[in-house]
Amino acid sequence: MAGLMSAPLIYFSTVSLDNYREDADGRFDWSMPDEEVHTFINELFRPTRLHLYGRRNYETMLYWDAEHPEITGASRGWAELWNDVDKVIYSTTLGESRMRRSILRSRFDADEVARWKAESDEPIAIGGGELASEAARLGLLDEVHLIVTPVLLGAARRISPTASGATWSCSTSTASRAARCTCATASPERAARGAGRAAGPPRAARHRTPPPTRPSHPGSRGRS
Repeated sequence: MAGLMSAPLIYFSTVSLDNYREDADGRFDWSMPDEEVHTFINELFRPTRLHLYGRRNYETMLYWDAEHPEITGASRGWAELWNDVDKVIYSTTLGESRMRRSILRSRFDADEVARWKAESDEPIAIGGGELASEAARLGLLDEVHLIVTPVLLGAARRISPTASGATWSCSTSTASRAARCTCATASPERAARGAGRAAGPPRAARHRTPPPTRPSHPGSRGRS
């Protein structure tokens, strides 16, 4: 598995106050980032040169594969970052990837990902709840970064899918390091009204935690 000097595998997600990542209809537009949050995301992913995606994350991120001359600010910054990133898409249903600078894999190969980590000088990003869960279960996931949005969804898809078989919390470890977990919470005075809207920029706090006996992490979009 990963060597002592391997690059960290990092995961980012937005969640509701009641620990959901999607609403009951599978939507996550309630968590769309504002300028401050988007800037935070850009800085988090700026060092990365490789992203690993599940199928649903792939479908979401295809938006950035097209040219959008009308966008400005942090969105423009993300579009520029996107052009310099290689992607690996994991799916058992896709026949080909329409995303630039991408390759398609039918399964998550732990040895392959561990090799990429060992050979990289930059962090590697992973997106997809089941995919991140699988990486955590195999001891490959190193960092978790969450944006907590002050919205209560009530009944939806939780941040910790039980189908993954992983143990989920905001701390983990690998053989070489305790994982970092960045948790950012939008200010409550700017919370949106109703269960279907996001609110406010985050106030971030970074935590280092002692390593437990097994890795455990939250995740984002699933793969299939």
